[in-house]
Amino acid sequence: MSGCEKDTEPVNFAPKLTTGKVDGIFRTGATLFGEMVKPEGVVVKEYGILYSTLQSMAEYETKTADNDNNGKFSAQLVDLEAGKTYYYCAYASSGYSIARGEVKSFVTVASEVPVFSTLQIKDVDEKSFVVNTSILDEGGSNIVMKGFCWKEVSGDSDDPEVIDESKNLDLSAEYQWRVNDLKPGRKYAVRAFAVNSNGLGYGTTTYLTTNATDLPVVSSCTPSDSTSTSITMLARILGNASTVTEKGFCYSSTKELPEVTDMRVISNIPDTVIYETVSGLVPGNTYYIRAYATGSQGTGYGDVFSYTIPGGNVGQGINSAEDLMAFRASGWRQCGRCRDAGGFSGKPYYVSGIYAPRSQWREAFSFPFFWDQLCIPGNSSGCHVRCDGISRFQQNALLEKPYQLQQYKVYT
Repeated sequence: MSGCEKDTEPVNFAPKLTTGKVDGIFRTGATLFGEMVKPEGVVVKEYGILYSTLQSMAEYETKTADNDNNGKFSAQLVDLEAGKTYYYCAYASSGYSIARGEVKSFVTVASEVPVFSTLQIKDVDEKSFVVNTSILDEGGSNIVMKGFCWKEVSGDSDDPEVIDESKNLDLSAEYQWRVNDLKPGRKYAVRAFAVNSNGLGYGTTTYLTTNATDLPVVSSCTPSDSTSTSITMLARILGNASTVTEKGFCYSSTKELPEVTDMRVISNIPDTVIYETVSGLVPGNTYYIRAYATGSQGTGYGDVFSYTIPGGNVGQGINSAEDLMAFRASGWRQCGRCRDAGGFSGKPYYVSGIYAPRSQWREAFSFPFFWDQLCIPGNSSGCHVRCDGISRFQQNALLEKPYQLQQYKVYT
């Protein structure tokens, strides 16, 4: 601790200092403001706020400025005592002498709702942004709930509340969230909230505008129903719906960002709703699914939803055409409409996924069974698979991807 009266202000060190207001007072801290006008030739090595619990400021603590805007600065004090009077003034130091402004005071509060740091916004795009903050003071009791709330606004005077759109975060999680499924080119207000035994506290509201785009803007997709081999998905078009000529869901078991050039189902539901069932899925496989909408300017996608189909017991793996030829050589025989391999007698097989040049596939499929029939997921006569002609297989795989097949494996 130091005393203000011990410092002298030499004639050649005379910046003009104005002690400003105090803002954001809470139990253990506050933000103090000041202003400095520095004559030409005067060297200032340090400036900020002096503060003390003594009115005389015979002893004080120093807090350098956190930021400066053309001589106007602020300093955030923390670790103060609750319910106590503090005295403060602006100061500047040459390294040898200190000049200071008028002494003012404030009182920290005894106990209250949570208090937050400045809200930070990043990664703004046409339908989302990332927001984060931290709790400066829990308000004297444990936090029992925390999160963010937001809403679309037209001006800068409307504060969101928890009754609007909100997200509750796990108490142990980082105080950060990606706010998603917004409309493009719209203004939004967002702020943090937390609850303790004293009540609900809000942070300062921050305003932002999402990016504009000519592409259709598509929401995240959510499941509404599922079976052992299918899942029904729901999404919606958030913006530029009038240009959309096709919409639906694209999916893959190998690509974490599927596109319309992969497998897809088209939704014919009118308006902005995207609703369709993705069927023929393999038990035990994980699928990456996202909604899409194609318009005159291109295709827009929603966020990816990953889903693992329950069940499924992987048999001999087929990861190349060579693996398939080796599997074929192990001996196949017909059992009803399905096929069994010698080592797995009595169990049907279906194939899902391999990458290989088409010439290798022709060699692998050169014998009658593989070229005439291919077992794929389904139900037929009580079996877990059904056998379809190779022509359908060629249409869905070879013709769409003439030089490779999409990842095929043999399952039991």
